[in-house]
Amino acid sequence: ARSHLAAGRPDLASPLLRELIAGDREDARYYRALAPALLALEDREGCRKLLDQFDQACGEFAPRAQAELKRRRAEKPDKDLVEENGRPRRREIFERRELAEKASGFVNDRLLLRATLALSGRLTSEHKTAARDLLEKLAKPGRVNADLALFLAQGFAALRDFERALECTGRARRADRDNFQAMALEARIHLQARRYERAVECAVESLALVYFQPAVHYVLGAALARLGEREKAEHALRVALGQAPGYVPAREALGRLMCQDPARVAEGSLEMARAAQARR
Repeated sequence: ARSHLAAGRPDLASPLLRELIAGDREDARYYRALAPALLALEDREGCRKLLDQFDQACGEFAPRAQAELKRRRAEKPDKDLVEENGRPRRREIFERRELAEKASGFVNDRLLLRATLALSGRLTSEHKTAARDLLEKLAKPGRVNADLALFLAQGFAALRDFERALECTGRARRADRDNFQAMALEARIHLQARRYERAVECAVESLALVYFQPAVHYVLGAALARLGEREKAEHALRVALGQAPGYVPAREALGRLMCQDPARVAEGSLEMARAAQARR
């Protein structure tokens, strides 16, 4: 299933993941993989039903796991899990960790998947309200690591709450000063907020660490175009297309940029036609 997902074939991965869930409803990994696969297939209703199943399963197995973990710890505390020869009882330690994970009810995972569903598709006012509530629950202190901070930033950016989004990228960057993904996301946020100079700065900062980022070259080109730096903008957009020839937004932006020059309207129109063809 993971191989199919990595190959961009969620249609082939989904049946396998459903089979795995049918065999073991208590493994969160299967839900975490199947939910985005269904969203990739634009099956939002199927994803919602899956998350309802996940909620129901957690409601059933979490109390059992809590009770079993409590019983085992009453018999022997975690700190005493050693053999007579002083070696740790690895099997028991592993099983207790697994029980502790199940006892948690995978609350964060479920919130994350619900938020992903709420942010998918067309964002109506109802979806936005639901997404914001879920993001706020995820953003509680103590829960946020660097990966979650990036997810929250993307979510708040989708809701056009740019300042809150930048707060989250700031968390990720404080955890890792060289987090190029956080820098790239900041560039996109500044572009959306029409702060073009800051978008250029953040894009360059991210590309200095990892150059192969077609989307960031596109953001850089779009921001430079807004600043009137046409030559630099064209170079950035061509790099984006060199790295990802099928990247439609970059080709469209390049076509629009060329059409601003009366002498290059024909050339620009050709790029726009290629973009339209690629989009189809």
